[in-house]
Amino acid sequence: MFKELIKNEASVAQGVTSLIKENNQNGYFTKSEFVTRLDEWSSDQKTHYKVRNLQTLFKAMKQNVSLTREPQHVVEEGISYTWLKMKVGRIEKPMKIEHFGEMKRFIDDYAMGVVKVTQTLEELYDEASA
Repeated sequence: MFKELIKNEASVAQGVTSLIKENNQNGYFTKSEFVTRLDEWSSDQKTHYKVRNLQTLFKAMKQNVSLTREPQHVVEEGISYTWLKMKVGRIEKPMKIEHFGEMKRFIDDYAMGVVKVTQTLEELYDEASA
């Protein structure tokens, strides 16, 4: 069991496994929760920013950009978020990422170098939709 867990964590770090739970036992999101959440946010103009922030996050992670978490993780009005900052040119861009699935673990694992992101948000959505 221990060796299997360590082997799986190493393969995630090498970017050879999926972020989708149905395709990887150590994944972070189920297909249905990922597609449902993105479709839900895309259908309401008030929540489009959540999709744009996720899109920016995945693009940055794919490029292995360093992110700053300030504060680490917060709960606002009963919803769990992570506030992130990334450097874009000469400025720091703040992003508020709402947790769903295991988003908190995903962000923490990226910060610790456990996971290597090899897909854009759109590519992951396509995988989850298949």
